[in-house]
Amino acid sequence: MEKLKMGDEIYVYLEGGHEYLSYESENGYEDQTFNSSEYPTKVKAAYLWNEEDYEVYAFMEIPYTLREFYIFGETGFKNSVEELDKIIETTIKGKAEDGREILHPRSINIDDINKIAGVKPDFEKGIVYQEKEPKENIDFGGSFGYSRKIRIYELKRITFRFIKGISLKSTAYYYSIKDLNIEKYKKEILNIGFEYYLASQSIHLNNIGVYFCNNVIIKGDVVMSACLFDLDGNKNCISKAIRPVFKLKSTDNIK
Repeated sequence: MEKLKMGDEIYVYLEGGHEYLSYESENGYEDQTFNSSEYPTKVKAAYLWNEEDYEVYAFMEIPYTLREFYIFGETGFKNSVEELDKIIETTIKGKAEDGREILHPRSINIDDINKIAGVKPDFEKGIVYQEKEPKENIDFGGSFGYSRKIRIYELKRITFRFIKGISLKSTAYYYSIKDLNIEKYKKEILNIGFEYYLASQSIHLNNIGVYFCNNVIIKGDVVMSACLFDLDGNKNCISKAIRPVFKLKSTDNIK
């Protein structure tokens, strides 16, 4: 069998009848239902890489009902990663065209994006750069490099606790896919024509304030951090698509 290359495409067939209800108490906006009976039965996916005995794939098409998930404010920030993963884990089930079962479905995250793009953040220097043959350093536009003593929330998965005087550094992302010096097929994997969530969070810190964000890809091209709330009491709503990633048992390990 010919060796798989990143970008090689397959089709997967999804099962209906799997439902997940994201409650307002978890997403901060409203109760939202996702039911796989409303997904298309056949979806295209692209091979990314191997992890141990598994092949990792990302959806190249996003089912219509996965194109809008609303999260809001502090509650949305606290639970966004868990909710994004739960929606996919619960509703994405089925088999590849060769009969292999979809395993370990989850939402795509910033580590996946950076690995495909070949970029690495340097939070100390305030830049992100490509690991192989960089065209140039890509400036984060001031999103990195700030560190000062402030009154801030201690980040917790379930609750926030207000404490004094901790040191916080910005971890906000901003770079354009089209500006990367990478192969066309990698850009096509990253830019599928939809704005979508990354199951990853970040903090944007500048001389004005502190902003708690979820990572997203906007305009189908720009990797950035979208603010959900700040320390001045402002809250925002975000609505993006959810992009599934899943695994198949490697054909080398099927007996």
